Amino acid sequence: MSEPTHDVSALRALREVGRQGSIAAAAAMLGVSQQAISARMRTLERGMGVPLLARTPSGSHLTEQGRLVVGWAEDVLDAADRLEAGLRSIRSGVSHRLAIAASQTVAEHLVPHWLIELRAAEQAAGHQPTVVELAVANSTAVIELVRDAKADLGFIETPHLPSDLVTAVLRDDELLVVTTPGHPWARRRRPLELAEIAATPLVMREAGSGTRDTLTDHLAAQDPPLRPEIAM
Repeated sequence: MSEPTHDVSALRALREVGRQGSIAAAAAMLGVSQQAISARMRTLERGMGVPLLARTPSGSHLTEQGRLVVGWAEDVLDAADRLEAGLRSIRSGVSHRLAIAASQTVAEHLVPHWLIELRAAEQAAGHQPTVVELAVANSTAVIELVRDAKADLGFIETPHLPSDLVTAVLRDDELLVVTTPGHPWARRRRPLELAEIAATPLVMREAGSGTRDTLTDHLAAQDPPLRPEIAM
């Protein structure tokens, strides 16, 4: 088996080219020369043996193989970012580490903003940045990570609050029924009845998801109790 010839900096550059739509824009974002990015891309393609970029006069975009590689590389790049942040903290003489876990909805929509606010507050106060390690799972798994002391904080969105852990409500959210534009419900003017929602096959989150538990608990509390039809 041959040794891989790609490196983290090349993978990060490939991801940035995909985001920016051109090698020049990616180089500007990463603070390196356009020639350096081009060389990394050629080396990466040569090492992997597949075309990763489609180059045109108007810019560059990822090929299908390039999109797959970037998707597979996300965990590698996230781990590299955490390592670099940790090393910077160690070199500064002070290491602040915080391990958090968040349910998938919270991790996608809320945690990134919280981390940006944390970093800005630390910089404004002249403090060394906290090295944050984030684990993403559904609400049930997040609770277990906190119980097992594998996470210092957990963020969940579920009606099933653990009685053995300290909890606090951060904010309220709402659940919406989502349909395709051509679905009859999309043109409906009167409210949907809960019985009608329960009788309609739905695409739902996996077992253990707080989003799913919120809906199923609410339907079960009706008189008579209702159960949703799960299509997928």
